[in-house]
Amino acid sequence: MSGNKPSYKSLNAELEVIIEDLQSNNLDIDRVLTQYERGVNIIDELEKYLNQAENRLTKVKPKKPINTK
Repeated sequence: MSGNKPSYKSLNAELEVIIEDLQSNNLDIDRVLTQYERGVNIIDELEKYLNQAENRLTKVKPKKPINTK
């Protein structure tokens, strides 16, 4: 991953903070909307990470099973 792009772990941690924040019921509507939008964007980024990881694993995975006998 490039130095600019946040890691999966940091995005996931940020999403957890947003979820806790939204569940606190102590936010005004503007903050709720901002946090919600950021959460949706983070979820999109996390899905991209997972899709990229799956694609990489598919490329590495052997085409046919390895015979261990």
